[in-house]
Amino acid sequence: MKKWIKITLIAAAVLAVLIVIAAIAVSPVAKNYIEKHDRELIGRSIRMERLRMNIFTGRLRIEGLRIGGSEDSTTFFRLDSFEMRMRLWPLLGNRVLVKKISFAGPDVKIYQRGNAFSFDDITARFAGDTTAAATPEKPSKPWEIGIYDISIRNGRVFYKDLALDAEWGMNDINLHIPGVYFSGEKTDVGAVLNFAEGGSLSTDVGYNIESSEFDIGIRLQDFALAGTLPYFRQSLDVTAVDGRLSADIRLRGNTEHLLSLTTEGTASLAGFALRDRQQRPVAGVDTLGVKLAEGDLGKMRFVFDRIYVSGLSALFEMTPEGNNLAALMKSPAAETASPTAVSVSAAANPAPEAAPLRRLKSRRLPFLPRRQ
Repeated sequence: MKKWIKITLIAAAVLAVLIVIAAIAVSPVAKNYIEKHDRELIGRSIRMERLRMNIFTGRLRIEGLRIGGSEDSTTFFRLDSFEMRMRLWPLLGNRVLVKKISFAGPDVKIYQRGNAFSFDDITARFAGDTTAAATPEKPSKPWEIGIYDISIRNGRVFYKDLALDAEWGMNDINLHIPGVYFSGEKTDVGAVLNFAEGGSLSTDVGYNIESSEFDIGIRLQDFALAGTLPYFRQSLDVTAVDGRLSADIRLRGNTEHLLSLTTEGTASLAGFALRDRQQRPVAGVDTLGVKLAEGDLGKMRFVFDRIYVSGLSALFEMTPEGNNLAALMKSPAAETASPTAVSVSAAANPAPEAAPLRRLKSRRLPFLPRRQ
């Protein structure tokens, strides 16, 4: 065998071995780098039980992910497993093709005080430079993005407003979105959520990235108003809120001209009541229904087909100080006299478990771009 052939074969073998070693080593190297430089990346601690990456098949799997709170006293986000599969060759042609994204057991805890959220420090890191960048002489080729088989299994979201002591929770979140496509084609996304306090919310969103037109449908069914009590107590001295809210609304418009938003739909309120300290319903309505035939935000024009009210009631009593309804109104001094404020980052106490939810149903979408 000629010498140059031997050299070529040896070089090819060495290159193949190096590629295999690099492919094997990329996962632990990436895991160690992320955990070692977590503060530089997002300002929080990041821990993973396992990270697997295959540079040949485009598969990424993460198990046991934990992201700490701003002071590492709590866990801000945790995830049992994350899996993504994507095709790598289309990247050379400005195409991102993700064949699968799966989240198993995601759990996020969000705290708010005023305008501050417990994740503000993370979003600030990715806000970017606000300085206007120079316009390139020749526009680059737009990227096409297709994401398919998106699923969330056994998810949980906990939210607490520290100023109002209001809590919201969603458990057992299971969603399936067959596909989302961004590249001048219409994108349709649908989701269904059940609230821990009662009721459900379903949405369907249609968006055309080329024309910037959107069509959003929102359907709220039997949403329990009991959880809104802290918001009523900002200005009213009440002890309970009863009632259920339902709505079926359609929003259409263009993201470049939001003031031209048009809407239509219906809304209804049933069994609404505000209760005073003696648990008496001081104000309420049995049924309130509204049907909006046409709403134009740009022209401030609204056409109602029907407004229906039934069983309107109020409890009015004269007292030596005035009357019971006036006594419900909180004075500004009472509103400002609150306990010592607790910062968002200091919400170290474990969040209470929200009531279990019914299992969410997967929803198939009417329009799906064909997988390529």
